[in-house]
Amino acid sequence: MKELIEEFQVPQKVKNYRLNICDTCPFILKSDKSTTIKKDGVESLKDARCGDCGCFVNVKTGLKAWGCPQAKF
Repeated sequence: MKELIEEFQVPQKVKNYRLNICDTCPFILKSDKSTTIKKDGVESLKDARCGDCGCFVNVKTGLKAWGCPQAKF
């Protein structure tokens, strides 16, 4: 099962790179719950959404098959 999950996920360094892009993007939609949190020493945007495509960026940035609608990654 672990191999199957890893097949669809990007490495953590790639996800962090993408999250940093989203965090500074003018399309990012943050609510009161969309704080930057540390999980296992890694910062991620909890509950933040993309204003262009509507995705949850914490999920989308970790998947190989998905990219930014603004072509930032």
